[in-house]
Amino acid sequence: MYEVKHIEGKGLGLVAIKNISKGSLILKETPQMPRIKGVEAPNPKVEGSIEAQEKALQIWIKKLVSLFNEMNLADQEEYMKLHNNFGDGNLFWIRMINTVENDRKKADKILKIIGIYCGNNFRNGLSIKISRLNHSCKPNAVNSSAVNSEFNEVWAIRNIKAGQEITISYKEGEGLFGLWTTQNRQEILLQNWGFACKC
Repeated sequence: MYEVKHIEGKGLGLVAIKNISKGSLILKETPQMPRIKGVEAPNPKVEGSIEAQEKALQIWIKKLVSLFNEMNLADQEEYMKLHNNFGDGNLFWIRMINTVENDRKKADKILKIIGIYCGNNFRNGLSIKISRLNHSCKPNAVNSSAVNSEFNEVWAIRNIKAGQEITISYKEGEGLFGLWTTQNRQEILLQNWGFACKC
């Protein structure tokens, strides 16, 4: 139903190779990296002692790296090609990674693994093919993943013509996100996913 193609100004994305009817299942994928159970993505704003927060972050980093290492080599390769939310670096994460890894080369790889995970995970984990879907404030598809779901599923919510990009809203849980002001949408998407929305 789709192929991965370069989309001008967006990098890689999924494009329909045939007409897709509204209501069709486009893609069903088991997350290659499931959500980390018992340890959620760290939030520096959470109250508590600095030591306790650092310990939780160290556990989270180690678990994330362990999940990455459990993937087969082909999936690891594809994972490392996904968008890295941190770009060239993130001082907070560099400092935290240095508490668990002293080797500079390994630490750089861990930083990239975390940057990719932070920018591409869904409620039940990270699915590599679904992570290729780009955002639109007026999407033509929806990712119906749930926290305890075994799969991520992408369904067409409009008719999609062959050659058209398949898009989802990265803020699906926010209801009518497409009706927010352009400035609010752009600020939230830049802050959470590291790109400037042009919708």
